Amino acid sequence: MVGEQDFWELRFDLERSKAIKLPSIDAQLMTLKKFQEAFNSKPLLEELMQNHPEREQSIAILEPAFQGIYSLEHLDDPTT
Repeated sequence: MVGEQDFWELRFDLERSKAIKLPSIDAQLMTLKKFQEAFNSKPLLEELMQNHPEREQSIAILEPAFQGIYSLEHLDDPTT
């Protein structure tokens, strides 16, 4: 079985190659729950975009693309 580090090294090699890649590394990262959870933070987007020439416009475009990740553990409890 391939370890996580080996997987990402292999994925990086594939991204650098001229092979047709589906999905791209960008699309694959966007579907990771932890990635979505982290980028749901406006302060993080502001920090990452601090040197971007169209910072505010870019943040306004990116911000709605990231949704919060919510637990399904307490669906029956209306107080949580």
